[in-house]
Amino acid sequence: MLHKSLHSKKPITDTDTTILSGYNPTQFFNKSIWRVAEVACYLGVSKGHIYNLCSRREIPFAKKGKLLYFIPKEIENWILLGD
Repeated sequence: MLHKSLHSKKPITDTDTTILSGYNPTQFFNKSIWRVAEVACYLGVSKGHIYNLCSRREIPFAKKGKLLYFIPKEIENWILLGD
């Protein structure tokens, strides 16, 4: 079951998933670091929702300068933990 705050009112747009066109599910975990667009696509939410989760510190992330980074295994564990 997904975290209850993952229910986004704004659907994912083509621009949100452009970076991931041509990806298949196994390729998600071949990368050691994800960016916002990859997390949004994996979770099925908008990039804006990911930024909101980060600002509320509800999702595991790292920030270097103005850029946000995510560890795929941490995102998977976060989902499995639920509330």
